[in-house]
Amino acid sequence: MGEKYKTGTFQTMSDVRVEKNPTDPETPNNNENPEEPKKKKFNKTIIYMAIILAVTAVALYFSLKDSFNDIVSVMGQSRIDFIFYAVLAYFGSFFFEGLVLYLFARRYKRKYYLHQGLANQGIAVFYNAVTPGQTGGQFMQAYTFKKQGLSLPNATSCLVMNFIVYQSTLVLYSLFAIIFKFTNLMSIDPIKIEVNGTVIFALPIWVLTIIAFVLNLGIIGLIFLMSYSKHFHNFILNKGINFLARIHLVKKPDERRRKLAVSVESFKLELNNLFTKPVFLILVFILHVASLTCLFMVPYFVGHAVIGPAEQFGHYSYSMIDTIAYSGFQKLVAELIPIPGSAGTAEYFFYQLFQGAFTDAVPSAHALASSLNIIWRTITFHIPLIVTGILAAFYRGKDRDALPYDTVGNARTEFRELQSKTMIERRETYESDFATRVIERESRKAKRSNSKNKKDKEK
Repeated sequence: MGEKYKTGTFQTMSDVRVEKNPTDPETPNNNENPEEPKKKKFNKTIIYMAIILAVTAVALYFSLKDSFNDIVSVMGQSRIDFIFYAVLAYFGSFFFEGLVLYLFARRYKRKYYLHQGLANQGIAVFYNAVTPGQTGGQFMQAYTFKKQGLSLPNATSCLVMNFIVYQSTLVLYSLFAIIFKFTNLMSIDPIKIEVNGTVIFALPIWVLTIIAFVLNLGIIGLIFLMSYSKHFHNFILNKGINFLARIHLVKKPDERRRKLAVSVESFKLELNNLFTKPVFLILVFILHVASLTCLFMVPYFVGHAVIGPAEQFGHYSYSMIDTIAYSGFQKLVAELIPIPGSAGTAEYFFYQLFQGAFTDAVPSAHALASSLNIIWRTITFHIPLIVTGILAAFYRGKDRDALPYDTVGNARTEFRELQSKTMIERRETYESDFATRVIERESRKAKRSNSKNKKDKEK
């Protein structure tokens, strides 16, 4: 096949071997106690939930401690109509994401319904919220698809394609925000660490935003380049990983090579799959843009809600575009730190970005910004966490088999393994569909040619 790497025996990405694992859901290992993974999953979920509650409580304390009465007064007189618009915007974001899952699933299963896509999205919201770095959602979505009647290879295909489009959309959206609002971003007060009133360290938020953007761009860009450049692919898997192993940033380099090769192969396969239907790709891209736009609009409506009737508490000075851009910055930076639900970091960076949104504030800009922060977080995180948690606990589909993995603890690794184990089936499905489309296209050409020849003879 290809040349062997200098360290280890793993070869090029075309040599990725897909083997059946004894813990595969279709061939369960009966020697293990089925209750043990459930206990581990439950325990880790409880731990992550406790972390979310504890950090959220600390964030809430610091928000309320200096202006408790003012914040309560502002929140009590907030405009209900704008709160309703904010809730509607969040639901719009949720609906568009569920619609995307529905459209992907329909590529493989005609009798797949919109409510199933929305349920799958709800389960993703919950597991993304309770796992560090939002690593639990994709794995649970794959098994929810399986419960809903899709095979695991087709479910994995849907999720990898969705990841490609979503990540690309987020990068382009963030680039737009940085280009048009970078000057505003630089004017925001930096994060300061003070000792006895003296600032000993200050980190500009724009630096964190650029770092977060580069990381998001790197995720999609690195895999894209590795997929379509053999030299770059070999360079990363050889010299790149070897160098990281030498400086002790990567342990088990051969295993890391295998995992990265699987990710690249999966990415390339599903990217080609997406390009076979360009109209579908454009539609999904538009839906992701709509979803992010709705999500980032929520603070705009809440900001107008907390200033009260007839703007009695002040004026919300950010335009809709400003709000969307700052919300995008907040999402990028908050997700840099892998805390379950971005608890604490989401609230902190949101406050830093939106504390300057209010002018002519009565009783204070701090009270208005804190009220905005609390209501925004309640709409976009706390209420969805409760609702989707109930959904995740009680949702049942056609396939009711228990999950064979500790899904909360190692979801990122397990989803990568799921990609590996379904690679052969997904490649065969893609090649079969591609061959079918070629035959259909040639058949249409032949019919048009015959029809034209017939008309020419009649003349």
